[in-house]
Amino acid sequence: MALAEQLPPGNENLIEALGSLARTYGTRQNYKEAEKALQRQLTVAEKTFGAGSPRVTESLASLGGLAEWLNDYVSAENYFNRALAINEKNFGENSFRTSESLRVIQLFWRGASATAPVRYCLARRGWESASCAIMLDGFAQEVKAKFPSLRLQPSAV
Repeated sequence: MALAEQLPPGNENLIEALGSLARTYGTRQNYKEAEKALQRQLTVAEKTFGAGSPRVTESLASLGGLAEWLNDYVSAENYFNRALAINEKNFGENSFRTSESLRVIQLFWRGASATAPVRYCLARRGWESASCAIMLDGFAQEVKAKFPSLRLQPSAV
């Protein structure tokens, strides 16, 4: 980490070096140091680009993935949701980047609960959003694959 820190603050190479360092620590199963490197990467990215910049979402996703790997599901969900909020604000609810953030959250939830995408759309997004439609379609495809004889029909809500 000391070598990476020799780069000037705000240098994009520092952000990249910290990410590489975190991956190296993770490969060696030194998760505490990997988390420190990712936290530092996030701090530098926020200072360089701003806390609400799409450029910080990669750091948030990496921290979320590490937290999930370490079974810290509350932190993981917080990181993923923060990345989603940044993408929604910067690119809109129906953008590719927002859909990708939703896909990450859907993959995260897959282990937690099969009905999480439905509950998420009901609670936060509403049925009209294209991002929710994509997520719910994926959920419906999974249900169809697991229960081929089940006939899914739209209902009047």
